[in-house]
Amino acid sequence: MPVRKFRSVADMPPPPLRRPGSEELFQILAGHWRAGSLMADLRFPPGLYRHAGVEELNAQTDLWASERIERVKLRNARARQDDRPSAADSSPTPDRG
Repeated sequence: MPVRKFRSVADMPPPPLRRPGSEELFQILAGHWRAGSLMADLRFPPGLYRHAGVEELNAQTDLWASERIERVKLRNARARQDDRPSAADSSPTPDRG
């Protein structure tokens, strides 16, 4: 896909319009939501949390952040395993045996 530069936004063509309620629009929105959920992956336990000080608050948010990092690492490791071909699926390179 070629890259085009514009001097101003007025020079840009308008975005493609989708018909409200169309299947194409639904698929595009679903893709955006899926991408956003994979990128964000923010989860906070429900409820109200009271802290005696800023240090306790920071410790709690650091714990949530470390849990999120571990979830992302686990998800990425699973994705790498799924992408890796198994030995039974792979075939030797031609002329190399």
